[in-house]
Amino acid sequence: MMFPIEPLEPTKRYLGWAVFAGTVVAAFVSTWVVLSNLSVNPRSTDAFLAADIANISAGVPGQVSAVHVGENDLVAKGDLLFEIDPSNYELERAQAEANVAAIQAAIREAERTIRAESANAVSAAAEIERATQNLSLAQATVSRLRPLVEQGIASRQSLDEAETAAADAAVSLQIATQTAEAADELVKTTDVLNANLAAAQATLAISEHMLSRTKIIAPFDGKAVGVSIVAGEWVLPDAPVLSLINDASWYTEAFFKETELAEIRHGIPATIWILSNPDQPIHGTVHSVGWGVQTEDALELGSLLPYVPPTTDWVRLAKRYPVHIELEDPLPDFLRVGASATVSLGTP
Repeated sequence: MMFPIEPLEPTKRYLGWAVFAGTVVAAFVSTWVVLSNLSVNPRSTDAFLAADIANISAGVPGQVSAVHVGENDLVAKGDLLFEIDPSNYELERAQAEANVAAIQAAIREAERTIRAESANAVSAAAEIERATQNLSLAQATVSRLRPLVEQGIASRQSLDEAETAAADAAVSLQIATQTAEAADELVKTTDVLNANLAAAQATLAISEHMLSRTKIIAPFDGKAVGVSIVAGEWVLPDAPVLSLINDASWYTEAFFKETELAEIRHGIPATIWILSNPDQPIHGTVHSVGWGVQTEDALELGSLLPYVPPTTDWVRLAKRYPVHIELEDPLPDFLRVGASATVSLGTP
């Protein structure tokens, strides 16, 4: 049975069109507002949290004697993380201390010898002067007697006695000179010992430094992750055994399209929402914008000309560049390296 369709009244028909038109206008206005807001406040849902991470390794090679930190532990600057068996390094320090003590004893002995020989050095100087005068006098006497002996005026015995006196004076001068030189050599020996002492003290300082590095301490406040060390294990300085996340260095890396970079500058405020705690926004400031990213659009094939791969898709996707954002009020209890985040730039 067919029922006749009653035509709508003009008022109801106009009201329906008005509602439809209003809905379209509202959708258009909403879209325009969203797009305008995005142009003023760029937004990225491709962002993550990061922080400075220090890879901690042993300060010296050796066997681990104790581990004082566990996975995900909170540590404070100066906390002891782990220790290396110090036995060998304590022995090296003891040997270095003994070497320093031995050289210091040798220097004291040399100084006592020098003080004892100081009087001899003074006497040797006076003896050199006296022997020089005696030698000059004896040589002058020999020179005066020799022609007199040839003339028969003086006896041969007097000439022999003068020559003997001259020889004795020469020997005395030689002995006095050798005594003075011996005193000088003692002073030089002390200089060498002082140099040896400086080298031994440097060796001692190195051994003490190596011993101090058997205790590994936290360089800053943070969280220990990747702890892969147990007591009894042998470790090397170049092999990290744990990582430490710096709680004072949290930042966000957000990726924005290259078409948005013109509006992004240093100092622009940013708001960050992390996926694990979206109800607690975090404020930050743009620190820098990346200057380059890797691309596969151009490949160098042994030529200065770039190779452009053929394509039938003429749609060009905008590259995305990293924007480094420093957090102003981080909440370490909610922050994790690599956590997903959403970033909005500009004043909310």
